[in-house]
Amino acid sequence: MNFPTTMHYWFKLPDCRSPHNLASLPRDLLLEIAGALDSRTDLLSLSLTSKNAYSNLTSMLYSTLVLNSVEQCVTTLGMLERRPDIARHVLKLVIKPEAKSGTQQPRFHEGLASAAVRSIAMSTHLDALCTFVWDGEEMPGNDDMWFALRMFCPRLRSIHTTIGSILPSVNSHLFDFVDLAGFSLTLKPGFYDNHVDMFLDEDQPASRKFWDMLINRCPNLEELSIDGISTLPTDAHSLVKGRWPKLRKLNLGDVTVDWRPMSASEKRPFISFLEEHNSLRSLSLSRHNIQPSYFATNPIAFTHLTDFSGTLEQLQALPHLHASLKSVTFRDPMQTRELTPLAVRQSASFPHPVVPPPSAPRSYMRPQAFLSPRLVRKNYP
Repeated sequence: MNFPTTMHYWFKLPDCRSPHNLASLPRDLLLEIAGALDSRTDLLSLSLTSKNAYSNLTSMLYSTLVLNSVEQCVTTLGMLERRPDIARHVLKLVIKPEAKSGTQQPRFHEGLASAAVRSIAMSTHLDALCTFVWDGEEMPGNDDMWFALRMFCPRLRSIHTTIGSILPSVNSHLFDFVDLAGFSLTLKPGFYDNHVDMFLDEDQPASRKFWDMLINRCPNLEELSIDGISTLPTDAHSLVKGRWPKLRKLNLGDVTVDWRPMSASEKRPFISFLEEHNSLRSLSLSRHNIQPSYFATNPIAFTHLTDFSGTLEQLQALPHLHASLKSVTFRDPMQTRELTPLAVRQSASFPHPVVPPPSAPRSYMRPQAFLSPRLVRKNYP
């Protein structure tokens, strides 16, 4: 008896020539097949092969829902209101109201999209939702969307949002969340163009509510991100007052957290903050957060850090961490002397090889690549 016949005998697989061969596959086997697929398009195609496949793969198909336009928001969220059997599978909801619509009328798009989110939340069908991401050029046009999410999504523990040219009011429902496990704030160009010296400053009433929520009412934060790209950073020094024992991931963009003049004998507040969070597993910094010399004079014994993102100079100031890092990302452009990609010993993957333009002068300095026996990924801008 050959191997295929044996398999057919024991598992009684349907004849592959049958057009309905997927209809009788058991759920666990379908899930194994679906888990091996590389794209959601392939997952959708598999789920549409039979009613059995669709019913068994719905949880995977809708676990993460990314809506890239206001039209998708209105249509898809409206469908979920009518189909609670599908809505109950949504664990992560990502709203990008202008991703495909452009930004000609951002407030109009954000108003429609946030109203659709508010409506589906109030239907109580998103009872399994754990993570909500708002990725618009501006904040949601309907602030009571946050109220609906907080009141009717009992498992929601991770919030990601943006701020643009319009700041949240001091009474924003965004500041009413408690006991979050993850919070992410992305500062859009409109913020840096209009409010670079406002909001995150603790002298602002809305800022005080923002920091009070994070520091006093979310003591169990595991992930925190305050991101944004600008040549002129904004002040976020209140961050160093926070103490989150469970913090495992910290991402800081172009914000300043430790700029006030101090004597050489005094320890920088951000250094003290990092020492209190030495169990971080992932740390992402910009050149505006801390000077490399502060790391050199105050080495921090991170016990679990495996992912680092920052400048080459910051990394060079942390030589005691090199052996334990598995992933390194350099956020600033890097210059190379030779027209060949940089090489790192052991296993390293390069999504985009670093090659200077043909006109680059030969005087470009090649950065020093450290050697880490555990490094599995190294990324460049």
